[in-house]
Amino acid sequence: MKSYKCIATLTRQLSDAADEVITRADEYEDIVPYRVQISELAEQHGFDEQYAPLLAEMIRERTGSYEIEIIGDEIMFHHRSLLAQSLTPDRLAELLNNSLEWISTQVDGVDFYNTLKNDIGMDNHELEAAGYNFGEESMSEAAAGYPGITMK
Repeated sequence: MKSYKCIATLTRQLSDAADEVITRADEYEDIVPYRVQISELAEQHGFDEQYAPLLAEMIRERTGSYEIEIIGDEIMFHHRSLLAQSLTPDRLAELLNNSLEWISTQVDGVDFYNTLKNDIGMDNHELEAAGYNFGEESMSEAAAGYPGITMK
């Protein structure tokens, strides 16, 4: 098989860029994804921006620590361990609770019940486990225009 100098040059340029951004991403410790401008990398390492998908694939092959995404002129590194840390079961429960609290401020009584049942898909057991009590008394209050929801 014939070896082409231009392919070897491109491979070296992309390899150098991949090594650089992986090192920088490894040093970056934040839940916000690490971002790098493709145009800056292309200029610095001498490759054409059209090869950004090849660069992203080279990065994926060299590390399993990141989800790599190209958006516009940026390559984004989503660190898998930081993503996992941010969505612990406790954090997920906190987000769910905050979401339900917010929904409860937007709709009252029967509408809140219908939102939880029909739009979110919660059954009565799940509603009760979440601390919502929609008894007959509270539902008749809700129908009369009162919030009518009691927390256990």
